[in-house]
Amino acid sequence: MASKRPCAYQHPDGRPCGAPPLRDSLYCLFHDPDHADAVAEARRLAGQRRRKEAAIATVYDLLDATSDEGTKRLMDIVVSDVLGLDNSLNRARVLLYAIQTGIKVRESGDLVGRIEALEATVKREGRGAAAFEEIDDLEE
Repeated sequence: MASKRPCAYQHPDGRPCGAPPLRDSLYCLFHDPDHADAVAEARRLAGQRRRKEAAIATVYDLLDATSDEGTKRLMDIVVSDVLGLDNSLNRARVLLYAIQTGIKVRESGDLVGRIEALEATVKREGRGAAAFEEIDDLEE
């Protein structure tokens, strides 16, 4: 059964840590002196990763890779880099895959826009879910 006691560490302002302690320890992973080296290394690596991400975002003008604009920007970067490579079968495959991906991104963006327009129309007309039930009835 898990222990309900908190980590024995107290912050400089007197607040308790609150995290559950490791098995056979008074402290959680972050405050256990036996794990101090591993925690310090993890923090160092995380800091390096954040700096690297910030540098890449700046160099490639890429703030959010998951947004539609970010996805398009990534595709532009990949296509530009691949076009600079020697002509090969792998290069052709990557370019064709980039074309397929671009088509899918464009289609999904178009669908999102169409759905948002439909939802706005239904909301404006105050019909709610009843409008979609009518469509289901027409299909049957």
